[in-house]
Amino acid sequence: MNKLLLIILVCTSTLSYSQILSEDKVLYEHKNQIVLQDGRPYEILTNKPFYDINDPTIPQHKMLTDHVLRLNRVLVLRSEGKYAELIEYIKEDFKYYEVRDLDRLKLKNTVLSGNQ
Repeated sequence: MNKLLLIILVCTSTLSYSQILSEDKVLYEHKNQIVLQDGRPYEILTNKPFYDINDPTIPQHKMLTDHVLRLNRVLVLRSEGKYAELIEYIKEDFKYYEVRDLDRLKLKNTVLSGNQ
């Protein structure tokens, strides 16, 4: 029983460590919904993989301490009229998130879906 508790403790602590370096944390993600640390549920409008991203303001690699993380995906999120861009970087089990607020001017020039 003690071994089982130790294994559970180690697993949960390593999962938590994978996001320690991020200021922005993802609490829950399922299909087209995501919950960030602010507790608000966001609807995922766009999920772009790294090879589809051509925004020059988003670097392909990010250096954190002694880790080089690569860009994984960019999500465009909406919650109660507020739009945000979630940028995810990964390296093995490490994940790093950045959240940017999208203003209305940038949003007008951004295609939110492939249907036009």
